[in-house]
Amino acid sequence: MPELDGAEALYDLGFGPAQLIARPLVAWSLSDTGVCAGMIAFDGELVRVDALGSRFKGYVDAASGAVSRTPPNYVDASLRASHGHFSQGPERVALTSPESNGHRVAVYRAGDWQFKRVIGWRLNAAGEAAPLVEQISTLTDPPMLRRVDGRKLRGYAGIVDPIQAAQLSADGPIEARFIGLRRLYLI
Repeated sequence: MPELDGAEALYDLGFGPAQLIARPLVAWSLSDTGVCAGMIAFDGELVRVDALGSRFKGYVDAASGAVSRTPPNYVDASLRASHGHFSQGPERVALTSPESNGHRVAVYRAGDWQFKRVIGWRLNAAGEAAPLVEQISTLTDPPMLRRVDGRKLRGYAGIVDPIQAAQLSADGPIEARFIGLRRLYLI
């Protein structure tokens, strides 16, 4: 389920006692064990917030600024209702979710950064999520959405937000706080 209210996940990445990092949530997920959690861009992939273990400190409500260790009640209820509806058939459903935070796929080739705006996210039947970007093949063909597979895209560096993309474009420093980039590209 897409995150459309601007909620963020807070992390302690060891930069100091009062320096928590906030990352925008891309979506909400419900695991096979029934646990609801947000998803963020991390190490070039879309992962559940609990993938970083004890470094995850909670969710920030964009409207109130309140911090909570658990997802909002409406998220849990919505995911369970959706799961109940879609799990009645014999086959698993692949879903597409819109992107609302301005994320970009970062590609590093020949010493130059290139960025493609993420249009949405594709969740396949195996539970893997990947960004969808616009691909234009010719001047006469309409644009198509293409699922990005970081294992196959040459120079794939990860997923960044608009501020990070601007910093990389300006040859600014790559910081350990760019947790959406693959570790290979972090200093």
